Amino acid sequence: MHGYYMRPGRKAVVATCNEQGYTIARQLMDAGVTISGIIDDRSDKEILSSCEARKLNKANIPLYAGHKLMTAAGRRRVKGVLFEPPKSLKSIKPGTRLKLPCDVLCIAGGRTPANELLFQRTC
Repeated sequence: MHGYYMRPGRKAVVATCNEQGYTIARQLMDAGVTISGIIDDRSDKEILSSCEARKLNKANIPLYAGHKLMTAAGRRRVKGVLFEPPKSLKSIKPGTRLKLPCDVLCIAGGRTPANELLFQRTC
């Protein structure tokens, strides 16, 4: 995105478990991509301790704290994602999957340098 100045899509979902996801969301917004939501498996308290997360929250970007990404939807291209709410959320029936529309899915997780080459080979 930065090297070739190309926008990856029009609408993105960011799935994360750390601060990098919020940085990616901000960069996507700066490139003109609409953020459908940020799915983070951490608690609200932990998420909002980050300055970048608070900025995105103030910008009315939906934050799904404690939620878990399950799968991408679409055939030949991404059309959305399905994710599950935390089991502690009593207002939603257990096993219910929520959907967000998108044409870009960014996943920001922990990195283990020694394993990165294996993951690229889908091992």
